[in-house]
Amino acid sequence: MMKEIKKQLLSTIKEYEIEKKDAIDRFEELTQFLKSEEKKWFDEHEYICTWGDFGWALSPEIELVFYEEIPRTQAEADQRMENRLVPDDMKKIFDGIVNCEYGNQELKEEAVRAYQGELYHSCCLNLFALIDSWIINAQDISKNRKSGGTKAVAKLDDCLKPEEQTWCALILETCKKALLIFFRDTEHFQDDDNTMISRHQLMHGMWAKRKINKSDCDRLFLLYENLLFLIGYDVVKR
Repeated sequence: MMKEIKKQLLSTIKEYEIEKKDAIDRFEELTQFLKSEEKKWFDEHEYICTWGDFGWALSPEIELVFYEEIPRTQAEADQRMENRLVPDDMKKIFDGIVNCEYGNQELKEEAVRAYQGELYHSCCLNLFALIDSWIINAQDISKNRKSGGTKAVAKLDDCLKPEEQTWCALILETCKKALLIFFRDTEHFQDDDNTMISRHQLMHGMWAKRKINKSDCDRLFLLYENLLFLIGYDVVKR
């Protein structure tokens, strides 16, 4: 009797192990399929990251289809974005940034007040300070000493972990492109590009090529909002 029970028990366990292995195999197949579909989607939409080359991050208030038509020049990119970003959109962006738990609250509120008062130079200074803080805090101090400015941007690939090849990955890649422009190396504070502000020159009081304008602030607000979004989705290694 005991031998028969033991035999049946072993048979049941064996069947369970087989079913368990089949379930694990099916789960792994499904996971691989989903990853391949995500990569396919990302590859089909990666060209949208070109907006980052013009200093524009992706706005959550703007539908993805808007970005599918890539601008040919900086002037075209600026005009399209400024025409599309209505005051209500900017208010939502301000609210999202100010109400986010991450980041220096005083700097965030001051940036919004400066923007509303058309003090665009002050607004950009505050936003660059917030973005600097984000980049510095994203770095893993256990690996090496934390860097700021241009050196910090160069370490972005070591600080970020895109786990999804979808919308989140598009935001990440677009942000990286925009950051490389704003944080570009201006050796001896010399830079011929006056279309895009330079964090290096602005933060050191060396920007004198043109007056800082509303578009400059809009770009930085969008970029910072995207960076906060990435923290919310655990893209930053911590």
